[in-house]
Formats: sequence, C-alpha cells, structure tokens
Amino acid sequence: MTVLHDIQRMGPLMERKFRGDVRGSLPLPLILRRFTLAITVLTVAAWGICAFCYFVLHLHYPYSYPMVGRQFRFEDFTQFSGCFPHLPHFPETSGQHTTYPAPALMVYQFFYLFPHPLLVYLTTGVCIFVAAAIVLGRALVRRGIAQQRAYLFAGTTLFCSYPILFVMGQGNIEVYLWLLLALGVWAYIRGRWMLAATLFGMAASMKFYPAVYLGLLLAKRRYKAFFWGILAGALTTIGSLWILGPTIRLAYLGIMQGLHSFGSTYVSATQPGGIAYDHSLFSLVKAVLPGQNYQAYVGFYLVFAAALGVALYFWRIWRLPRINQVLALTIAAVVLPPVSFEYTLIHLYIPWALLVLYTVGVVRSSGNPHKVRGLDGLGFCFVCFAFLMTPESYFIVDRIRFSGQMKAIVLVALLVAALRYPFPETAETVEDQNE
Repeated sequence: MTVLHDIQRMGPLMERKFRGDVRGSLPLPLILRRFTLAITVLTVAAWGICAFCYFVLHLHYPYSYPMVGRQFRFEDFTQFSGCFPHLPHFPETSGQHTTYPAPALMVYQFFYLFPHPLLVYLTTGVCIFVAAAIVLGRALVRRGIAQQRAYLFAGTTLFCSYPILFVMGQGNIEVYLWLLLALGVWAYIRGRWMLAATLFGMAASMKFYPAVYLGLLLAKRRYKAFFWGILAGALTTIGSLWILGPTIRLAYLGIMQGLHSFGSTYVSATQPGGIAYDHSLFSLVKAVLPGQNYQAYVGFYLVFAAALGVALYFWRIWRLPRINQVLALTIAAVVLPPVSFEYTLIHLYIPWALLVLYTVGVVRSSGNPHKVRGLDGLGFCFVCFAFLMTPESYFIVDRIRFSGQMKAIVLVALLVAALRYPFPETAETVEDQNE
C-alpha cells in the first residue's frame, strides 16, 4: 500500500514536470542549441568577411554587403512619399505611380498622418518584432525551459535575423503583412477559423501571395471560412480603392499602372545587382540566362508555378500534419512568385516558431532533455532555417552576388523536407500549440 501510495503521489508531480507546470528546470534541446550556434557563426562570418573586404581590402559593393550606402536605406518607404500628401485622389493629382495594391497604400498613408512617418514606422516595426521575441520566450518558459535560456534563445535569433534587418532597412510594408499572417496562423491553431480567414484575406489583399494560407482552411474542410477569406480580401481591396478615389475605377487603373511598371522593371528584367536579393525559382532562370528580357518566359513560368503549387497541395500538403502544412505553404508563398525579395523571408519565422515549440514539447514528453529521437528531418529543417535567416553575402562570382539563388535552392530543399518528413503532433504538443 505504501508503494502504491507513493506511485499515486508521484504521478501528478511527474506529470506537472513534463507538462511545464514546474518551470525553469529544463535546458534547451540540443537541436535548438545547435541552431543558435549555427546562426551566430554564420552571422559573424558574413559581417566579418564584409568588414574585412571594406576596411582592409577597400572593396566596395558587392563585397561590402550587407553594409549599404545611406542613399539606399529605407528606400521602399521614401520613394513613394510624394503620393501620400495627395491622398485621396492620388492617381489624378500626384503624377506618380506606386507599386503597391490599394490596401498596402492605406497602411503607408497611416504613417504619413504623423509629422515623422519614418520614425513611426521604425518604432512600430521594432516593437512588433521585439514583442514577438518576448512572446516566444514566454512560451518556452511555460513549457519548462529555464527563463534565462529561453529569452537568450529568442533574443539571439532576433539579433541575428538578417530578414528582419533587411525589411526594416528597406522600410518595406512586409512587416505588417507578417503581423497579419502570424496572427492568422495563431487563430488557425486555436481553431478560430473565421478570424484566421479574415486575417489571411486582408493579407492577400495587400500582396497576392498570402492567399495560399487559405489552403490551411481548405484542408480542414472549413469551406465557409475559406470563402469568407476570399470575400474579406475582395472587400478590403474595394474599400481601399474607394478611399483612394476619386472613383473605384480610376483608383484601380492607377494601381494597375504601377503594378505593370513593377512587373516590367523587376520581373521581365533584372536590375544591376538585383538578382542577389531575389530568391524566387524564376531567379534561377535569370541566373542561367543573364542580361535578357524575360517577358517571353514569364507567362510560361506563371503557369508552371501555379500548376506546381496546386499539384503539391492536392497530392501531399493537404494530408500532412498542420505544422508541415504551414511550413510548406509558407515556402510556396516565398519561392513560387516570379520575384521574391529578401524581406519575404521574415514569413519563415512563423513555421520556425511552431517547430521550436514542437521540438520542446516532444523532448519534454519523451523525458530526454538533450535529444529528439525518431524525428527524421527536424535537424535538417533547422539547418536550412539557419542558412535562410543569415546574410550569406559572400557568394560572389565576377562581382555578382548569388546569395538569392543559393537561398532559392535551400528553400526547395526545405520544401522537400516538409513534404517528406511529417511532424505528427501528440496530444501534449497539440495542447502546447493551442496555448
């Protein structure tokens, strides 16, 4: 009876320990410590090589990258600043076309309501990413990771994040697109289908490629939410065009002229040095056939990319565990468009965070604080993440950087891993993700 009583008494204690109620007692899993070391080494290497080339060898671009001149900083934010004082009715009055859809312009217009719009943009952007790191650190602490280790891991990842540095340095709207998608995936994980659909639809109205996240709802057979997401995107677009004015039609024509200009400048052609920032599959074509007009290839590629995406979804993605679905769809969103610059890589932090929490949950449930056994492909995924989240600016041939094309290849490898290695969620990891 005494032994039985001790077992009954120890059971809840052990359960609380592995469920994270006893906090601050577990180290980071070995795989996450290796990831932290990898991003630190790769970041130091990139900036160290850059500093040596610039200060010792006195070499300039592309050898000085990721250091950029002041004239290129915050370029995406400031280049269209002449449009915003004319809103509404900007297509008629500003004489300047923008390369953003109407809902994205509404976000930029918000910042120009303030005396110092760039300062407001930078402040809110930094706060968003710092808050995200704090949320991740708290989530790790709740799962039993020691507080110092949890926040050191989250802080190191944030500090070494090249995509975040790039998007903030460019002043690009992708920061707020990421916020919508991150909240949308959170709502999806929590089973709040309509909220997730609304956020995905709004994100897709700002830039089209986030529409692939509606595939998460389709896989769950949440058809009502799926179609609501499409409607939410359409309503957001129409409302933004109406605000821009003077009529929805004129605003639409002005926006389309800007988007056509973007296509002819960045999709059908290659700007000097621009290929280094592009990790789309189409950039591999540009690397193999440099210096051409690619208009003849664009139509074929768009058909190929759409067919490939649909085929992968209905062949494999929709049947995978939800972490794999989020990872696969995120990669498709950033690698399949005909042009995809480096700021889109910030979206990889969404499936990366899910895999981090999943790893901790599996390690805790197995009782092994150092290793994750029986999960093929997980380590490979974190190696790919480490490569994609750091500059890799030293792939230079004949004064042309090919880091974007290297990342395109790594993205394809990561997509194959997401399709090949399912990460099945136990009852405990499901509850962890739902917190």
